[in-house]
Amino acid sequence: MSVMNISRGQRIKLTDIISNGNEFQLGIACNSPGLVVDFSCFRLDASEKLSDDRYMTFFNQPATPCGGVSLSPPTGDSAGFAITLQKLPTTIHHLMITAAIDGSGTMSQLKSSYVRFLSKGTEVARFDFTGTDFSAERALMLLDIYRKDNTWRISAVGQGFNGGLDALVKHFGGYVDEMTSSLPSPHPSDTLSSQSKSKAVLIKPDQTHRITVEKKSGSPEKIALSVFHDRLRDGSNGPTMITIPAGEFWMGSPEIEAERNSGNERRHRVKIEQPFSIGKYAVTFDEYDRFCADWGKFKPDDQKWGRGNRPVINVSGLDALEYTEWLSEQTEQNYRLPTEAEWEYAARAGTKTAFWWGDDINPDQANYYGDYTYRNGLKGVCRQKTVPVDQFKPNPWGLYQVHGNVWEWTGSQDDENYGGAEMLCANKDTDGPLSERGGSWNDIPARVRSAHRDGGDPAFRYADQGFRLARSL
Repeated sequence: MSVMNISRGQRIKLTDIISNGNEFQLGIACNSPGLVVDFSCFRLDASEKLSDDRYMTFFNQPATPCGGVSLSPPTGDSAGFAITLQKLPTTIHHLMITAAIDGSGTMSQLKSSYVRFLSKGTEVARFDFTGTDFSAERALMLLDIYRKDNTWRISAVGQGFNGGLDALVKHFGGYVDEMTSSLPSPHPSDTLSSQSKSKAVLIKPDQTHRITVEKKSGSPEKIALSVFHDRLRDGSNGPTMITIPAGEFWMGSPEIEAERNSGNERRHRVKIEQPFSIGKYAVTFDEYDRFCADWGKFKPDDQKWGRGNRPVINVSGLDALEYTEWLSEQTEQNYRLPTEAEWEYAARAGTKTAFWWGDDINPDQANYYGDYTYRNGLKGVCRQKTVPVDQFKPNPWGLYQVHGNVWEWTGSQDDENYGGAEMLCANKDTDGPLSERGGSWNDIPARVRSAHRDGGDPAFRYADQGFRLARSL
């Protein structure tokens, strides 16, 4: 079988070289004496921006959660990727293969180099390039594998950037931040990025250089986040936690916010004095059932919707507090429920709109009662049950499903006047109502806004009620 040679600037259909147009490998080699070159695959949306850092594959994040792209050099190549297009989310429109120099040097030093396509281990096409096409550039966009009219295509880009990796990041809608965070480091084995919609804090295991990818359209605060797991007594991982920095924010809703509750959403300035960690996801059945087995507790009903990675439901505030006690014993750390102020601070992630992504909402963004609309949003699927905790995009600080799916108990007493209780965790023996946040699958969209509040008896259990962890640092 002949090998197709692809020239710089050439565009072809993927099916011209891969019969099934779906599964293949890329092999890459840069003949570059004295240069250290890192290769990455940016998964981009229709606007060619990195909208979710889980879909960037590089030295520190070797695979996507869907399994669609992974670092996997074919035999004889210095780098490469294994790609299965049908596993990618429909929001992904581009796979941009890039190279960037780590250290000194420029791309003009490249000798004969290539990217080659392999189908079932056999080379079917290649794009050759050398440093004669470049001068002072330190990064390259090599290939764009993109979807147009439901057909995957290939473009041999070969475009250089004078500024190196920072220029690539900015091109995909972000900036490079080389500040060193004062926050606690993640667990040594968990040097992955903070997984968020608009930020990717990328850390080489032996370096402190951080690349922060941020959407231009939003205004989240510029921070570096740590994602970590504490170890349980048996050596396994505890729930995934995200470290949130101290800071200030506007709590509550502005008077112009649609369908606000003027009786309990008074807007006021709040200062979070100390950094803390909060659960990346609501606590799942898998995590809670382990506690039940260990302490001999009754396992809550899943309403026949499924357990596993769905949020635990039918748990009272007292049940949630017991889980934090168990987890604290297992890890020798101080786990608790977040205060109401911590919850809203982390949910907003530096934003001031009704929802972290803006002021409208559609059922493809969150799990709520989709037969109702909010502002200019659309009606859509009304699921009438929970969904897995990692469905939908996370907010800019990496938290999933802060809007809808399940109500989340906080550790603060419910105080509609915002008299200071929102800053505190109530005594575990309190018999007063606890604040609940986030709304659920059973709520109209106005009730899943960042500022919306409710309160409940901590002894009661409901099928739309779960919780999210916090940990003191």
